Amino acid sequence: MGQIMTKLNTIKPTLMWGNTPLYNNIDAMPFLDYCLENNIGILGWDGFVVLDDGFMPKMDWICDFSDFLKQPETFVQKTIDISRNFLQSAPENILFEFVLQKDGQVL
Repeated sequence: MGQIMTKLNTIKPTLMWGNTPLYNNIDAMPFLDYCLENNIGILGWDGFVVLDDGFMPKMDWICDFSDFLKQPETFVQKTIDISRNFLQSAPENILFEFVLQKDGQVL
């Protein structure tokens, strides 16, 4: 898993928040491509807007895909496809933190 996380961390995020990479809708697409190519599913994501004094969660841009774990044969493809569709319509000022899953482990 360490090699996967190292590669994921080299995909340029829009912004680093401490050790957490955040992606806007444009920068998220290569990230999602890598996840799909490496059989990494999306458990969920949280959207944020950057403010002068920190971050504000955007409740309309939070997604939880944990129910899709009940269908392991389609989990990765489904979660990537749905993420891609939603994020394409997101405003560029919203940044996303992703929670990932591969082979039963949260990354």
